[in-house]
Amino acid sequence: MKQVIKSAKDLTTISTTIGVIALVIVVGIIVLITGSITNPLNHIVTIANSIADGDFSGDIAIRQGDENGRLADACRNMKGKIDAVLREVNALIQAAQQGQLQMRANTKDFRGRWQHLLAGVNNLIDAFVAPINVTSDYLDRLSKGEVPDPIAPAYQGDFNTITEKLNMLI
Repeated sequence: MKQVIKSAKDLTTISTTIGVIALVIVVGIIVLITGSITNPLNHIVTIANSIADGDFSGDIAIRQGDENGRLADACRNMKGKIDAVLREVNALIQAAQQGQLQMRANTKDFRGRWQHLLAGVNNLIDAFVAPINVTSDYLDRLSKGEVPDPIAPAYQGDFNTITEKLNMLI
């Protein structure tokens, strides 16, 4: 009888030990799997927040074939598109600051709202250039002693004020 009790206790000890080892292995696997999912996501969130704050210096170094990798690829693509739009707008700003008012954004390289945004920037430049060109032309003609007809195109806001002043001068 003592032998049976001892065998039962040994069996219980062995079963408990195997159960604890199995539990430790399962918990370890869960920690590894969780880390392999959350670490890349945390990295992508950090980069996304940096981009939202205007910092494009971070690199999305995740290159995996799973969902995290696809998300990283999408974020890299998004970062690249935003950066390309910013480069296009910065080129327009520099050109305008240098008086090169003929330059426009290349909208053909962009789609969707990015294309609309750049087309809107082009339209904004056009809204300034047209009255500037008319004003320049009329001032040139007046400086040569010519009295041109009053400016016919109607502009809005401050541009209209300039037109009114030039027409008064004429």
